[in-house]
Amino acid sequence: MIKSTLVAVTSLGGHLARCENDEMAWPSKEDKAQLHEFLEKQTDICIIGRKTYDLSSSAFEKYPCLILTKSVDGLVKVSEKDWKMNPEKTSLRTFLEDHNFQKVSILGGQEVYKYFLNEGFVDELRLTIEPIIFNKGLPLFSELNHDQSLQAIGHQTLNDEGAMLLRYKVL
Repeated sequence: MIKSTLVAVTSLGGHLARCENDEMAWPSKEDKAQLHEFLEKQTDICIIGRKTYDLSSSAFEKYPCLILTKSVDGLVKVSEKDWKMNPEKTSLRTFLEDHNFQKVSILGGQEVYKYFLNEGFVDELRLTIEPIIFNKGLPLFSELNHDQSLQAIGHQTLNDEGAMLLRYKVL
């Protein structure tokens, strides 16, 4: 059975980034450390949108990645451990089952989060909230097809500044 975890870091105001091409220098080193520990121990493959991958590919170079993009017509293997896929043309679930990927981490961005929540493909939400407020930015969730109920399953203070890791089960 596939377990999908949506993984994100936001500002206190719920923004993923200040703008579409934000270089993401603001998440804490503690958040980055817990993310990489989670990916190493509890992830078979990372699913990430092309724009997010282009901005941060070096952070994920040691993990298998499925890069979602409309620029391919189906599924294309781009390296020994990475693929590009157009989810409108290829079955994501079939791909994951065929490659025996059981633990999936959904790493964004905004359109990818919306797609997976709207498709009912998220089992758990793993959200770091950093103690910063942007005057404007990209919201974590927008244009969902329906409200989504959650149940808290864990929390952890990551540093003295107050970065919090929150975990929720999707109901």
